[in-house]
Amino acid sequence: MSRSTGPVGVRLGIVRGISYGMSGAPDSFVPEMRRLGGTLVRVYVYWSQVEPEPGRYDWTVVDAILGQLDPADEVWVKVCSGSPWATRHRTGFLPSSPAHDLRRYERFVSDLVTRCRGPVDYWQCNNEPGNTGSCGRGPRRTTWSSSPPPPLCARRGPGRDGGARGLRIRRARRR
Repeated sequence: MSRSTGPVGVRLGIVRGISYGMSGAPDSFVPEMRRLGGTLVRVYVYWSQVEPEPGRYDWTVVDAILGQLDPADEVWVKVCSGSPWATRHRTGFLPSSPAHDLRRYERFVSDLVTRCRGPVDYWQCNNEPGNTGSCGRGPRRTTWSSSPPPPLCARRGPGRDGGARGLRIRRARRR
């Protein structure tokens, strides 16, 4: 199926809920979406899922997503910075929170982008980073900003077309 399938200007896809792989094995959802004529996939990946402990990576969820994709799929990954050990607000899920150590977070994102090299078209930080409920203390406390392009992604893992689209990492501001 090509990306142009369907009425002109209309793209059908799926947002695989914010809890994908959080409480059980990651399930299949992309083939089902394709059977309905969809080609746009948006998924959430949490720091706590990929690096549950410092330096120990578990690629189960990421590999489950990558294993379902084909070249016609347009893929958008939301990287959520929830972590029970690496963020100011300790959580394995939401709300997302700024990292204690931005270099460690940059390394995590770099490793994630490298792992996904090629099939991901868009990268986004956190869920609703401008929501004043995110990160517990308002939008100025978020870990990423909304200004493309992301230098880290451009350097380490370009999208399918060679360009990186999405967000860049910046230091959280303190008031």
